[in-house]
Amino acid sequence: METYRNTAIVFGGLKDALLHFEYVIPMNLSGEFVGLRPARGESGGLVEKFRELGMDGYRELKDSFGEPDALLNLYPPQLAKHPFFKDAVNMFNGFLMAYMFKAVYGDEKFRAYVGHLAQIRHVEKPIDPDKFCPTVEDLQRLFSALVGEFGLQNIPVDCSCFYMGSVKDAPFTDRLFVRQICVIDTSKVTVPQIMEFRKDRETMNKMRNFRLFAYEQYSGKDRAYIEDDIQRRLSDYNEAVKACGFETMVKTLSFLFESKLLIGAFATSAVSLLMGNARLAMEAFGSGAILEVGRLSLEYARQRHELGKICRENPISYIADTKKKLGDFEG
Repeated sequence: METYRNTAIVFGGLKDALLHFEYVIPMNLSGEFVGLRPARGESGGLVEKFRELGMDGYRELKDSFGEPDALLNLYPPQLAKHPFFKDAVNMFNGFLMAYMFKAVYGDEKFRAYVGHLAQIRHVEKPIDPDKFCPTVEDLQRLFSALVGEFGLQNIPVDCSCFYMGSVKDAPFTDRLFVRQICVIDTSKVTVPQIMEFRKDRETMNKMRNFRLFAYEQYSGKDRAYIEDDIQRRLSDYNEAVKACGFETMVKTLSFLFESKLLIGAFATSAVSLLMGNARLAMEAFGSGAILEVGRLSLEYARQRHELGKICRENPISYIADTKKKLGDFEG
């Protein structure tokens, strides 16, 4: 599927993904609006509670996707038309929500939560709550099955919060960091506001084009052309961010490259050509290297990361992590 440039699978930051991708597949829609998301917190927990349960989240969800086909409009056209895709995503979303709710609120409240859902669905038979709470491994297997069944292998996964493994067991992953990028502070913006902003296609294209520079093919172009093109994309991006009128903050972009990309398309990408050649660029990932491109400082590193375990079927993944302190990124 040739859609990795404009589509993201989202577990954590739905609002960020809506700004940077044309099509979005939300895998944690319920959690996004009730205040739960997969994360590796300071206490070592695997789920983050980022706001209190309340009706505000449900109202925002209804305002955003209350119409029957509203969510389908976010999917790539070929998946929106698929007869089973929406149901498969909803099933995953439900299992993930159950796992997170139990992890945060405990067994007693989880059982009450399942009972409440049964009442809403008018289920008359007794429900065994344990059947609705998967393990982390169950979630990983289900996600992998979705990737394979619906041809999602080439779609990036915006998993800034999907850290559900042990970093000690995670494989080494090649990564490119771009620090100190000014972005819209999505904590100060509602989803309906973003959906309205998305209607300005010219501005949205400028915002997305900068994110794609790491995957752009510059075969046959010299260094000066590549640097000028990247700076033009950055300038257009900054102009688009200022034009939106929303509050801003600093973000670190982290592009995660799997071996399939390094062997193939990466050989003629900006990163490879700016480093001199593909082999030199690949070696830089192992040792760590910094490349200055105008106003950008690109940093390369090879690190252990849980994402490689979760998305082992995916050759390309994109992570975005927002911090209020400059350069504060937890890998």
